[in-house]
Amino acid sequence: MRLGLQNLTSMTRNYLDAGMLRLVVAGVVETHADRKAFEDALGVPLLVCRLRADLPVVVKRLTRRHGEDRSSLEWHLARAPELEAILDSTKVDDIVFDASSAQPPETAKDVLRALDWARGRHE
Repeated sequence: MRLGLQNLTSMTRNYLDAGMLRLVVAGVVETHADRKAFEDALGVPLLVCRLRADLPVVVKRLTRRHGEDRSSLEWHLARAPELEAILDSTKVDDIVFDASSAQPPETAKDVLRALDWARGRHE
């Protein structure tokens, strides 16, 4: 994780120097310490948006993604409910979206609308 955060620091600096106003970073933020580490690496305030889905949907998506690699699939299937419980208890997120029924493009649009980024209000 340390190397990833160092790389994120460099990339963020480059994007901000190039004039970017917003940066979307995918990852799992399980604890408040993780959140602080990401904020320190980014050098800007962090808004954590949690995407969640019902377990049967998660199982279907993981099977589609990792179906060729049985050991990876088994690990992710075991980790999914464990991670859900961790995220429910730590409440490290600022906003939660249920992505059970929507496809990724629709979920992304829902997030943008909720944050009002389409009109540039959260800079």
